[in-house]
Amino acid sequence: MTNPRPSLSGAVLEPAFDHLADVLLTSAEVARRLRISESGLRVMRMKGRGPKFLKLDTGAVRYRCSDVLRYELEAASRGR
Repeated sequence: MTNPRPSLSGAVLEPAFDHLADVLLTSAEVARRLRISESGLRVMRMKGRGPKFLKLDTGAVRYRCSDVLRYELEAASRGR
């Protein structure tokens, strides 16, 4: 049996990414990874675009690494 491929439509990426599900990234880290400014990432968030994010009780915004990877895969499949 072969390893499953990443699913762009499913809720779970392949098992190789499972350990990343709980790793939280800051806006600065995600912006750097996506090669955009933090303010650009904030605008994307306000418009309902970009990777899924969490808002902590403190008001801080964090991104699950797995959600950022999923966003990158989906953006690549759209040719962006």
